[in-house]
Amino acid sequence: MPPSGRRQPGDIRIERLAGAVLAGRLEELVALRLAVLGEFPFLYSGSAAYEERYLSGLGGLPGGLILAAFDRNRMIAAATGAPLDQERLRPGGDRQTPSLLGQASSHPHRSMTGGQRHRHPFAVAFHFVRRD
Repeated sequence: MPPSGRRQPGDIRIERLAGAVLAGRLEELVALRLAVLGEFPFLYSGSAAYEERYLSGLGGLPGGLILAAFDRNRMIAAATGAPLDQERLRPGGDRQTPSLLGQASSHPHRSMTGGQRHRHPFAVAFHFVRRD
């Protein structure tokens, strides 16, 4: 950390989790999701077993995406995404319509309060749902 005590942009790294890397970080990812999604406004009461199945399946899904942000070696945020419609992925399919559903999770000190100013320059995922 610099002498000023403030973190620099390079202190945070983002990794895609898949395969052996996902397996090695699965427990940490599950704990993060349960902690964050269990709080307001989500109030999710899932189980570790369900999250492990869900994330393992998502990690093996064609087009599935799991990203994690790390402060040194500590996971501080994660984002997941999955294709909404496999038909759009076929050759000649409609690729102009958004087709990824995602969920972001970050520790409270990194979320919608002061931490948002810190993470904004590093944004890598977003939510978009189109309802007609």
